[in-house]
Amino acid sequence: MRSGPYPRVCPGRQVARSPHTSGMPSVVIEAGLAGVPTVATAVGLFRRAAWSGTGLYAVVGWFALVPVSVAAMAIVMLVNDDPHAATSDAVVLTVAAAGFALVTWLLYRKLFARPSPAAWRRKQKKGEVSRTWS
Repeated sequence: MRSGPYPRVCPGRQVARSPHTSGMPSVVIEAGLAGVPTVATAVGLFRRAAWSGTGLYAVVGWFALVPVSVAAMAIVMLVNDDPHAATSDAVVLTVAAAGFALVTWLLYRKLFARPSPAAWRRKQKKGEVSRTWS
């Protein structure tokens, strides 16, 4: 959450610079990587474009994975007593990751839904499937 060339002042500790900051905030980089496809997918969904459903799965999948990894990084920074760590960052990012995980589960669950036995038998009679559930 806090990146950039400015050191963070920690009471009772030396002021430290993170060796991983290049001066460009990660928010700017991530906005370029995720922002453009997200906006394009939103426009496609608004216009009911045929490809927008595929884009939605891709964007939601990205938003399911990245916040979890960033929240894990914030927690590891707290555990390792990193001078740049903040408890508020870890809490906010963990809550955001849980929210994105919920949205992802709601969207993806229908992809993995198993049909009822009655619906499966109807499909077998129509010849739409060639095997039975084991």
